[in-house]
Amino acid sequence: MGILSSLFGNKTEKIAKEMLGEYAKSVKERIPNQNYDDDNINNSEETVGVSYGKKKPAEENQFNFKGTYLEYFGKVFKEEFPEYNYQIDKETDNWQNAGVITFYSGENKALVVELLSEASKRKKLRSECADNGIPYLRFYYDHRGWWNTRSYVVDRTKKALGR
Repeated sequence: MGILSSLFGNKTEKIAKEMLGEYAKSVKERIPNQNYDDDNINNSEETVGVSYGKKKPAEENQFNFKGTYLEYFGKVFKEEFPEYNYQIDKETDNWQNAGVITFYSGENKALVVELLSEASKRKKLRSECADNGIPYLRFYYDHRGWWNTRSYVVDRTKKALGR
């Protein structure tokens, strides 16, 4: 830490630990299906019928589901939309994980659902769907305080499918 020592003197180690702590905190905030208990967002008091807020909803949601965000959305779609065939693809590009779930009615794409980090800047798939007249939805799997409750996911999906 030669250059840091020349800048910060004997406080170098303390500053480096603080910087690493801040970095670790920022990484933790981007991890899918994180548990928010240590940030007091997931209070013990639960609410019903709300997909956004500081209190974890009692309703089934992405963060009380025992599995990945792709497994959660896949389960909801399989149970609520059995008349559609769908394909789940997981994409990893550099620092961003993404999931794409494509609903098919016969051989035609009926809906494309993109599951992204809120830090994502991706727009290509949304543009392609718009250009081809394919309904498109986007859900963020790591937006702080957004729970992706089952009713919220189902309602948005029904609207996108024209039901």
